[in-house]
Formats: sequence, C-alpha cells, structure tokens
Amino acid sequence: MRQRGFFTLPIMGWAAVAAGVVILGLGIAVKVQTARLDAVKAEYATFKAEVKVLGDAAIAAAKVREAEDKQRKEKADAQNAKSRRDLDGLYAAYRSLRDQRRSGSGEMSTTATFTPSADRTCFDSKALAESIRGYETGVLGVIEQGDSAIADLNSAKKWAQMR
Repeated sequence: MRQRGFFTLPIMGWAAVAAGVVILGLGIAVKVQTARLDAVKAEYATFKAEVKVLGDAAIAAAKVREAEDKQRKEKADAQNAKSRRDLDGLYAAYRSLRDQRRSGSGEMSTTATFTPSADRTCFDSKALAESIRGYETGVLGVIEQGDSAIADLNSAKKWAQMR
C-alpha cells in the first residue's frame, strides 16, 4: 500500500539530493569567502596606500627638519666662531698688556737674598718674577680653556633652544 504525502526515492536518489545540497552549500560558502577575501584585499590596498602617503609625508618632514637643523647648526657654529675670535682678541690684548708691563719698569728691584732678621723674608727677585710669569701664563691658559668651553656650551644651548 502506498502512503499519500510521502515521497519515496531509492537510496541513490537520496544520495544525489544530499550531494546536491552539499554542493550548493559549498558553492554558497565559496561565494561568501570570495566576497570576504575581496573586501580584505580592498581594505589592505587602502591601508597600504595610506601608509605610503604617511611615510612619504614623514620623509618629507624629516628632510625639511634636517635642512632647518643644518641651517641652525651653521648659524650656531658661526656664532661660536665669532665668540672664539672675540676671546682670542681679548686674550691677545691681555698678553700684549702683560708683556708691556713686564718689559717696562715694573720689574722688581734686586735685593739681597739673605735677611738680617727672621721677621723679614727675601727672595731671589729674578726667580720670583719668573715664577709669577709662569703662574700668570698657567692661569691664563686655564681661563682660556674655561672661556672656550663656556662659549661652546652657550652655542650648544642656543642651538638646542632653536629646535
């Protein structure tokens, strides 16, 4: 007897229907995944273009900053060279004055190298004058080095403040 409303198929028919459903499902899955892949590719291309634009802008900004830094460094170096020239002139004038003082009547008079009393001390005037000259020369060298270092430091500070 045959039942109404029930569709009967042989086993191979059911297998064919199942295969069709699987193939249809896989086809839909492939379409969905392809659409997602295309969306990701488009998003990646956009991202890549944005990064390239940002990278090019950063490179251009770095070149501009580098040029500005170079210009500021040249200006600071020029100022530093002027400061050093000024100091050299100042110390040359000081040496000239010192040498004029030495060559004039500013030398100590010769005195006896012994004293009759322990309350007074006498020195060899030539040795004392030479020692004082050596001391002045040494002190002047230290002052020159310090002033050069100060000039360099001030130039570096100005350059840093310009940045």
